Amino acid sequence: MKALVDRHAILVTLFIALALFPTNAFADAICPFATCPGAPLSSPFPGTIPVPEGLNSVFLAAPVVPGDTVLYDDPGFTIIGDVLRFGPFAGDNQSIFLYSDNPTESFPDTGIPLLGTNVFSMLEAPATPIIYTAGVPGAQNTYAIFSDFDVVPDVPEPGTVALVGAGVIALTLGLCRRPNRSR
Repeated sequence: MKALVDRHAILVTLFIALALFPTNAFADAICPFATCPGAPLSSPFPGTIPVPEGLNSVFLAAPVVPGDTVLYDDPGFTIIGDVLRFGPFAGDNQSIFLYSDNPTESFPDTGIPLLGTNVFSMLEAPATPIIYTAGVPGAQNTYAIFSDFDVVPDVPEPGTVALVGAGVIALTLGLCRRPNRSR
């Protein structure tokens, strides 16, 4: 009986942990240096800065380190999917532009530009938004990159699959252990 209670406690703990920590709770990539593209040049921004695909640029309230964050579509880092460019545009260090894929394939893709000299590379995550954090710990900016996403994803997130699986296991264990009440 004690083993059964321990199993239920583990399943309940797993279910609560999965429910409390969403799949995008942690950054997909962190560049932990003051010279990273998008790192704050003064005080960091509060919260997460959304960067949607298709806008000409996003103007920031404070200057950031200029450069390119390159998002690769493959684990071999050979196919560039997106480039997040942090100023300077027209002499300012307060703008962001998201370049994406091939403009002939789908709107609002813009095409990939030539890369600058300050480049950080990361793997494009399958989930949206893609979270990128730049700067030294305690003075970081966090960006939520909305690129190449479907309104309804084709494949369920791993966290969703794990949650459903944990629920099915808990339900099965509960039904198997139910006493037989025959009259």
